[in-house]
Order: sequence, then C-alpha cells, then structure tokens
Amino acid sequence: MPNLSTTLRLYATCGREAVSTARRSPLAVLFLAAAFLVYSLVGVVVAPLGLLGSLLLGLLQAFLVGWYLALVRHALHHRRPLTGGELRDRAGALFRETLSLLFLFSIGTMLLSTGSPMLPLVAVPAASVLFNAAPEVLYQGRSHGLEILGDAWEFIRENGPEWLAVNAVIAVGFGGVRAALTGGADLSDGLIALQLFGPWFGFLGLPAWGTSGFGLVRGVVAGLFLGLLGHLVMLFRGALFLQLSSGNRRVRAFRARAGGG
Repeated sequence: MPNLSTTLRLYATCGREAVSTARRSPLAVLFLAAAFLVYSLVGVVVAPLGLLGSLLLGLLQAFLVGWYLALVRHALHHRRPLTGGELRDRAGALFRETLSLLFLFSIGTMLLSTGSPMLPLVAVPAASVLFNAAPEVLYQGRSHGLEILGDAWEFIRENGPEWLAVNAVIAVGFGGVRAALTGGADLSDGLIALQLFGPWFGFLGLPAWGTSGFGLVRGVVAGLFLGLLGHLVMLFRGALFLQLSSGNRRVRAFRARAGGG
C-alpha cells in the first residue's frame, strides 16, 4: 500500500506542475472552448440527419479530442508557451486512436442501454475505474487500438490507489458542481461526472454546464471557467501519470525523501 504522506506530496507536486503548465498553454483552454462551440453548432446542423448525423458528429468529436490531447501532451513535455503555429500543426493528431476508443465505448453504452436501462449504471462506473487512464495512455504511450485499454488496465493494476483516490475526489467535485447548476442531483449527474475524464472524453462538453446554468453572458464566463478547470484536471492527470509511470512506490518514496517530489 502507498504511504499517505508520500502520496500527498506527489499530488502537491503534480498540482504545482499543472498550474505551471496551464500558464504556458492558455491557447489550449481557448481551443477547448472553441471546440465545444464548434461541436455544439455542428450538432444542431446534423441533428436532422439521424444516424448519419450521429456518425458525423462522432468523427468530429474524435478529431477535436485527439487534437486537444496532442496539445496537452505538448504542454506537459515542453517548457515554453504553446504557440499558434504549434496549435495548428497538431490538427488531426491522435484521430484514429481517439476514434477507436470513442466508437467502442459509445457503441457499448448504446447497446447496454437498449438491453436494459440499468446496465449502464453498472457498466459505466466499472469501465470508468478499469480504464480511467485511457486518455493518458493514448497520448503519452505508444499503444494503438485495443492495446490502449490493456495498458490502461495494467497502469491501474499497478497504481490504482494513488490514481483512483484523487480521481474519485475529482469526479465527486464535478458531480457536485453539476448538481448545483442543475438544481438537484440524480444518477445521471453521477454518470456524466464519471465520463468526464475517462475513455468517453466527456470533458469536451464541460462548457455546456455553464451555458445551460446561466444566461448568455454569465454562461459564457462560466463555460470558460469550467473549460479552464477541465484543462487543469487534464494537466494534473497527465503530470500524475508521468510520475507514477516513472518508478515503483519505493522509488517514489525515495525521491520524496530526497526532496525530488
């Protein structure tokens, strides 16, 4: 079992890294807000197309999410600000990998819902735990297709307590925010919170929580704030993934005692 003080120091180190990285990547926050806007507008346009419209929207989601994950990877691995040219050059990155996961989990959720409305209440939390690190494996690893899920599960098996504890707190926090914005909590709020940062890539819809909870002007401000909050969480998760992947608990405890976090 991990040492509590070592784990808390690890969280503090990753939190500082997330804030520092966010300062270098304001364009990524603006991109996330713009991606939500584009996704929402296209959703309205293609809605009359039925199944075809849903497929087109899924392709767009994979394109935007892959692009954003590439920006997160760049921000974590470079000590200089993200530039407009670098943002543009990441377009289309990680598209196939993101599409494969989105297709698998979206189709799986839909099939479970048609079988019984209760099945997603079990399957979504289970998948959110088992494959919670899938986004980080996707953009920081070398896996492809279903290998991403295998590596995500292996990561959870080796680092479950440290990874899942803080992500559970994050999920509860966002669930509380959604409940406050919608005026009440129910099971759907919990499921939506669980799908924010796992293999469903629900963070793309975070700004919608603000725009639906307030008027136009305050909604835009709230949406931008929620986008920034989501970006900070993604950077924190990315930094934590790097730390946990760089050595076992004994190595991390030694680094902490030596003052290296």
